[in-house]
Order: sequence, then structure tokens, then C-alpha cells
Amino acid sequence: MIHFLAAVLQNYKERPVLRDRESGREMTAGEFLLEIGKSCGFWREYFQDCGHHIGLLAENSSCYLIQLFGIIASGNVAVGYNGNLSKEDIRERIQLSDTEVMLCDDGILSEYGVNEFGIPCLDITGAFAQKAADFVIRKEDEDVMLLSASGTGGRSKLVEITNDNMLVYGRYLEEFPDFPEGNDKPADMILVPVPLHHVAAIFECYYGLLKGDCLMISSAKYLIQSIGKGTITKALLVPSMIRLLIQRAEKNENISRQLQKVKEIVSFGAPLLPQLARKLMDIGICIRFGYGMTETSGYVSRWGEYKEGASGKIVPYMETRIREGELLVRGQGIMKGYYGEPEETSRVLKDGWLYTGDLAEIKGDYLYIRGRKKNIILRDNGENISPEELEGKLYACPLITECLVWDEDGHVAADIYSEQTDMEYEKQVLEIENFVKEMNQRLPITHRILRIHIKQGGLEKTDTGKIKRAKRG
Repeated sequence: MIHFLAAVLQNYKERPVLRDRESGREMTAGEFLLEIGKSCGFWREYFQDCGHHIGLLAENSSCYLIQLFGIIASGNVAVGYNGNLSKEDIRERIQLSDTEVMLCDDGILSEYGVNEFGIPCLDITGAFAQKAADFVIRKEDEDVMLLSASGTGGRSKLVEITNDNMLVYGRYLEEFPDFPEGNDKPADMILVPVPLHHVAAIFECYYGLLKGDCLMISSAKYLIQSIGKGTITKALLVPSMIRLLIQRAEKNENISRQLQKVKEIVSFGAPLLPQLARKLMDIGICIRFGYGMTETSGYVSRWGEYKEGASGKIVPYMETRIREGELLVRGQGIMKGYYGEPEETSRVLKDGWLYTGDLAEIKGDYLYIRGRKKNIILRDNGENISPEELEGKLYACPLITECLVWDEDGHVAADIYSEQTDMEYEKQVLEIENFVKEMNQRLPITHRILRIHIKQGGLEKTDTGKIKRAKRG
């Protein structure tokens, strides 16, 4: 994957491909490749051989992306870490992944120190050689990344992403509908605030570089500031970021003007509420909604015009099949397996097909995700209730910002959060309760939401904006 990227970037070495969020300094494709080579050189000197597991525990930055590619170019394996994990979880992940050395930023080093995890912790900005080294040629079936995923069974696992998995984006490049025919097209400035330990962020960076676009690596913390730069034409966002952006734009004319300069927003990670999509389309922003998993090394569906409830068109390099309501996928992007867990791997990978655990429909070439198989609420009378479908109905209420449907002692219950600030709390609760009562009248008795819990704060979410579905007793 790195050799393919290098070959493409050689075609426009003077073209800017990275822009620093703070200073605005741009790095050309040639400079970018040189820095990857210096990272590669550092790791080739550090280990002398290949196949070592190197952790990345740091906030988003251009340096993070360079080191990610440099580790792969050196013949080693990059292991992505979520910076929000507890110290105990990080230690457990180190053991599970066989991480030998960790790259950290100043914040992590000042919080934990260099010896906290029992392995060397190096400054991510200092792991560069004086001179660039040649990239190691990787076999197609070699692991290049280990990335965390909840898996189809719920427990966090490490997904083995191979060189062949990522090469899919090179082999099918010309079939992607938004890929330019030549290198003379105006480059997009792509904002990437989604954590780089997530496969969708890595894919968008890799794909954007292959297209000759320029990346601005940011984070959720600097989202508004980054949009305010006024140069962003495309953004990769999760729905919680989109909601925040719209809220700020409605209150701030300058942010509103800058948002209107964005031509396209790619949403992923959690369902995008139709009302949010409509607000963006009303100001001329093209919406793309993608579906994929870490286990698929990126997207299963992505392109095509926005259709409410759909997750875009199925990509050309994936086969799909529906079996008993569950989505099965097969293709070059499918993971090798869960690292160190052959039983879990064999449970979800059968005859080349990945059993996603997602309930879905395919209409034409569009994919519609209906919910997670494991989340289904089972009733004694044989009825199956999809909490995601009920949540979709709840979101029709303008007062409901976040919601989660679950089974409480044999009754369908809902946790609801409303961030409405211009209405008295008691009136909010009354209107939400009346909305649910009216909604229940149109539902089968077994599907009716009989218990409502109004929350004072937002519901707990993952760092990609998904509301966590903790097991309840």
C-alpha cells in the first residue's frame, strides 16, 4: 500500500498534501514522502528487522499520519490505541497486541511518563532518522495494522488489516465515482477530525492522498476552529460533530459563512438524523453516508446521492448477501482475522464471508442498515423488537436529541436526552411524554415504549459518536 501511494504521489511532488491546522504551513507530496522515509529509517535502525508491533497512542496530527505510514513502510505493524482508554485498558491492550514500543505525544508522556506501561514510550515527533530509508516491500497477506473493533460479538478485539486489504483502494481506484480523470483538477481541502486509530479516518486519508487532495488533520476539540479557517471543502465527520457544527452555525454568522463553503460532508460511525442531513443539504452541502467496519478495512457502502435511511451505494469491490436478515460481505477488504483469537475469527468468517451481525436490506444497489442482531429484544411470544427502529421513530420528535431503547424487566424502555434550552424542563418532559404516547398508538402493543427515563446530560458515546449500549440488569 505504501509503494502504491508513493508511486501516485511522485506524479505531483510539488502539490500540497498536508496543511498544519495551527500554522497553516503546507507540506508537499515530495516532502511528505521524505518524512515517511525518515520514519521508516528510524524503525529500520531501531529493530534491524521486520514484523514488530509498534503502538500509536497520541492525538490526531500530521506527525501521527506520517508515523503510521512510516511504520508500515519499515516492514512493521502499526497498532492503533484510543487515547481515552484507562491505564489498565491500555496495559491489557499492550499484552493482547504484543506491542513492543509505544509512540506518544507530549500529553500522554506528561500524564503517564516513559515507563508507565512496561515498554519503551517514545516521543512521536522524535522518532525520525536523519536520512530517509527505502521502503520495505510487503507481501500481500502481511499484517500492516492492528486496529480495535467491538467485533460482531461486542467484546473489543484487534483486527488484522493486511497489505492486500488496503491495496483494494488502488486496484479499484478508477471505479470510484469521485476519482479524478487527471491530476489537474482543483484539490479538495479535507478536514479529518475523526481519530486516526479508526479505519474510516485512515481510509479517507489514504484515498484523499491518492486523489491528490490536501488533508488538514484535526480533532473534535478543534472542530469549530478548523472549520473557521474558511478553506475546508470536504469534511469527514461523525453525527455528533455534525450536530455541534449546525448548532454553532445557527448562532454564529461567521461559522455559518464558513460552513457554506464546505462542498461535501462524509458521515459515518452512527446513523445521521434526517433533519440534520436536510439542514446541510439546504445550504448546498452534498451528504455522503458510509457504512463499514474495521473488519471490512473500510467501507462496504459509500457513494451515490443521499437517500434517507440508506447508507449509500455498495462499493464495487464488495459482494453482499442477506441471510436471515443479517448482512454478509465478501471481498478483498475483509480482514485476515482477530489477532490471537482463532475461535472468534472462525465464528464470524465462514467460506470467505464475514457475518457482520448487522440486520440490513438491499434495495437496488443501496444498503439499508436496520440495526444490530445482538441488540434485538426478544419476547416470550416470539416477537422480535429492533431498538434501532424505535429510536428512529423517537428522533422524529424535535425535542429528542439523543435516545437509547432497551429492555427493562420485560418492558421496552427508553433513555432520552434533550438539549433544548429555551423551554422549561417540566414542559419538555410533558411534550416528550405526549409524543411517545401518540407514537405508541401506532405501534403493536409489544413494541410500545412503556418506560421513559429523561436524562439531564448527553448519553455515553464512543469516540466515533455511537451511543454505548451497556448491558443492563
